[in-house]
Formats: sequence, C-alpha cells, structure tokens
Amino acid sequence: MKLAFLNIIKQQAILYQVVPVLTVFIIILGLTLPKEAVEDFIIPFSLFFILMGIIHGASDFLVFQSIYNTENFNNQLLQFSIGYGLLTLSYLIIWYISPLLAFSFFILVSIYHFGEANWQYLKNVSASRKILTYFIWGIAVLGIPIILYFDDSQIIINEITQVKLSLTSNQKGIMIFVLCFANLVYITHLFDKEIISYSEFGREIRNFLLLIGLFFSTPLLIGFSIYFVFWHSLPSMNHQIISLSVLEDPNQRSKYVKQVVIITFISFAGLAGLYMVFEDTRDFGFNLGILFFFIAIITVPHSILMHLLYIYKNQDE
Repeated sequence: MKLAFLNIIKQQAILYQVVPVLTVFIIILGLTLPKEAVEDFIIPFSLFFILMGIIHGASDFLVFQSIYNTENFNNQLLQFSIGYGLLTLSYLIIWYISPLLAFSFFILVSIYHFGEANWQYLKNVSASRKILTYFIWGIAVLGIPIILYFDDSQIIINEITQVKLSLTSNQKGIMIFVLCFANLVYITHLFDKEIISYSEFGREIRNFLLLIGLFFSTPLLIGFSIYFVFWHSLPSMNHQIISLSVLEDPNQRSKYVKQVVIITFISFAGLAGLYMVFEDTRDFGFNLGILFFFIAIITVPHSILMHLLYIYKNQDE
C-alpha cells in the first residue's frame, strides 16, 4: 500500500505540470475572447463538470472494499449499500425539512473535501492543524467564485433553498481580499514552521494564484468546472486508480471500468428522474437548482468515504 501511494506522488507530478499550463491557457482565453464567445462554453463545461463528478465518485464501492478488506463480497456489498443508502436517505430527509440547513451542510462538507484533497500529503501535524488547513483552502476555492459572481450564485442558492441573500460591492471586495490574504499568509506560515518544504510552498502559492486568476477571468460555471475537473477530480481519480491497483491488476481494472460505467448510467438516469419530477412543480429557471441538488446528494457520502480513505492511507504509511 505504501508503494502504491508513492507511485501516486510520481504520477501526480505530471498533473502538477500539465494542469497549471492548461489553466494559464484558459485564463488567456478568458481575458482575450469576447464575453459572448466565452459564455457559449457554459453548458458544455457544466455537462463536463457533472460527468467528471460522477466518474470520480463512481468507484466508491471499490474504495470501500479497499478500506474494509474482507473475503465476504456479499457482506461487503450489503454493508456498503446499507451505509450509503442510510446516509443518502438521512440527507434527503434533512433537505425536505430544511433546505437551507441541508445546503449549508453540503457547503461545509465540500469545503472540507476540497481542502483535504489538496492537502492530504500533510504529515506529522495535529488533527486540528489539518482541519484548519483544509478549511482555509476550501473556503477560498469555493467561496471566491461564489462571492465574485454573487448575482449568478444567488440564483442557484435561491432555487435550492428558497432563501434570498444579498451582498454589496464593498462587502464582496472585502471578503475576497480576506480569503486571498488569509490563504497566502497561511501557506507562508506552513513553510515558516517547516510543515511544508520549499518546493511545496512554491507549488501551493503558484496554484492558488492561478486559481484566483482563473476565477477572475472566466464565468462562474466555467471557472469552477475547470477547477473541479482538472484540479480536484483528476488527482482524486489518480489516488483511487493507484490505491485500487487498477493499472497493475487486469481483474481490478475490469471491476473499475464496469462499476464506473454502471454508476455513471444510473446517476444520469437519476438526474433525468429529478428533472421529470420537479421541472413542472417548481420554478427552477434553467434547472440549475435541480443540478446542484443532485450534486449535493452524491457529494456528501462520497466525501465521507474519501475522508476514510485518506485516514486509512496515513495509518498504513
């Protein structure tokens, strides 16, 4: 297992080289292309965002198997199905009772999940330090695009929660400045305390500045889709593929591909079902509310499972 995660680090080195270059290219396009031309890509990027989100969570059962490794497949499948089902059902009940509470929980889970995925390599630090690091990073990468394009974000939030929020231009400017400043200072603090190396410090500063440039130069859904697909989903899938020995084991590769295809098909069928149920009963505009409601449902159990995988990986090392 330890060797597998060392291989992850080597493979992610390629991602660390390619993804920043791609992001610079997207930033240049966002700054040079007419606004109307850029907005033409919103729907394709949104669909790509959904597809990658489903695929990078489609192997959750295989991840569960790798953590709770037992010989009894039927028992594993039963435990996974019951646990996943109860989590999803509980979350749906909370959403039915209080959409605002459920949405707030989704945001908190997403913040932690994004931060943990980016900083999972931290070693020999306290649990409180890890949590603080995850939240400082996660709040920025999720909060900055939401605040920057708050008029667009508010439409989605209102469709999901039926709650209207408002921010003045000054408030938005202050919040964005604080989030940027806090992250840059905190990354510097981690380096000063020798928690991260010089190369890690340089990489994290570079990556954060690139993401800020991306969010400022592209519309909300395009910028966040680029972050989610290339900065979050691909590294996460890389973790899963290596930890599950997908590349080395033909049987595991077959299981992985089969599960990804099946879960992806089921997920899109479920999304289509949500549109059929809610489209005529609520005013969802472009139906972004349904889209993000669906994302929330699949994100919460996936984030919890990935958290368990990171704990298992660190214990094994």
